[in-house]
This record gives sequence, C-alpha cells and structure tokens, in this order.
Amino acid sequence: MSLEEEFKRIKEKHRKAIRTRVARVCFSGSTGRVFESRTSNKIEDRTSTKIKKVLLNIDIDHLLNIKSQEQFKKWFETNLDPVFNAIPEKTSHGNTISIGARRWGYATKILNLYLRDMVENCRYFTYEQAERVIKFLYVPFDRIVMGKLQDSGVPLPFSQINEIDTPDKFYSVQNLLEEGAQKAGVPRVWFDDNWGDRK
Repeated sequence: MSLEEEFKRIKEKHRKAIRTRVARVCFSGSTGRVFESRTSNKIEDRTSTKIKKVLLNIDIDHLLNIKSQEQFKKWFETNLDPVFNAIPEKTSHGNTISIGARRWGYATKILNLYLRDMVENCRYFTYEQAERVIKFLYVPFDRIVMGKLQDSGVPLPFSQINEIDTPDKFYSVQNLLEEGAQKAGVPRVWFDDNWGDRK
C-alpha cells in the first residue's frame, strides 16, 4: 500500500479514530486506578475494554440535535446507564462500590471526561458545533476539582468520588458551577481546567 493509499484509508476512518483515542485516554490513569489490580491488570483490562466499547457505542453526533439543558440531561442519563453497567461492583482491593457511587460518582466522571474531550479537546466537531454543545456539558469530578471547589467556598455534599452516590449530590454541585460559569460568561466544563493548572 502506498503512502497516499494509507492516508486515504486513514481519512475514511478518521472520525472513528478520534472517538477511539478519546475513549482510551479518558479511562486511563486516575480514572481506572480504582479498578486496577496491584498484581495483575486483568480487572482493569476487562473494565477498560467494556467501558471503551460502551463509549464508542454512544451516538455522539446526537449532541448536535440538543437544544436545551433539560434535553442534554435526559440524553446524558440515558447514556450514563451503559457506562454504569460496565463499572465493577468492587474496587481492586475488594471493597464494594455502592450502586449510587458507581452511577453518580464513577460513571459520571468517565462519561463527562469523554464528552469534554470529544467536544472541547479534539476536532471531531466543527468550532461552531462545539460552541453550541459545550454550554451543556457537566464538570468531571475528581479530588483536584473538589479541592478547588472547596477553596472557592463551595459547600460540597461529598469529599471523594465514592461519596457522590445520588443524583441530588451530583446535580446540586453542577448547578452551582453553572451559576458561577454564567456570571463569568464561560462554559461550566471549563472548571475542569483546574486539573491541568494544578501545581
């Protein structure tokens, strides 16, 4: 196969390649660490494979049809279910993860990371499309974001991801973030920039 033919092949599958790369990256490092085994990475491999498959099955292009936060919330929760179902019931240390924490802590983090990167950090959508969608996205919660929220005087109903175990806890903080973001004239999901800004 010539170099030109190889580029033509890549061109045909480029959008799928973007999705695959983002799915792989969003479930690496700290996101998947809780499921990793210290002696073997079989648990992480199984979980990682399942979650990547789930993320790749999301109709990401449907985001372009969403016109309101309420529509996004409904779409988000529908797509949250398969991610939740791919999360193991136990950590790598054998600790049980509650149903609530699996759904509203771990699954929302993974889905939010995937959506953030698909909309904001890659060229899957055009600039105009991304600008329309980004305003609906939620912030992925992790210890860095939680710490910055606490530093900003936000009263959190949780201090770690496994304590985010109800929709009320998840949405109450997302709503506070939305209020602050609107006042500043930026998308809520930008609060996750604190992850990259950490020292």
